[in-house]
Amino acid sequence: MEVMIVYMSIGDFSRATHLTVKTLRHYHHIGLRAPADVDPHSGYRRYSTEQPGVARVVRRFRDLDMPLEEIQALLATTDPAARNERIVLHLDRPQQTPNPNLSWISTATDASRASGSPCLLAARCGGSAVASG
Repeated sequence: MEVMIVYMSIGDFSRATHLTVKTLRHYHHIGLRAPADVDPHSGYRRYSTEQPGVARVVRRFRDLDMPLEEIQALLATTDPAARNERIVLHLDRPQQTPNPNLSWISTATDASRASGSPCLLAARCGGSAVASG
């Protein structure tokens, strides 16, 4: 039985992930997230319907001011404990400017550390939940 891959245009993928077309092209150029297919003649990018999840994770980490190099390393990390350590190290860094996106995470991770139980962050990477604690 042949598996049929369903593709999305870059515009549809942009709307599904809340990333701009320009950002998606940049991420492809730097090797962070590549489309599922690129037409060799037109350069037209097509994304599979399986790709939005990771793109949304990238967007959430960018919302937390995580540099693209760190996101790339994070996504390449297969060990959940090492992945979580990278996230916590980023969140523990002093911020140059206040980021309102960090307030709920700081509260959750502080409570988690105080109680000794893991705190599940609102993101998923590579199919494994991202936890700190």
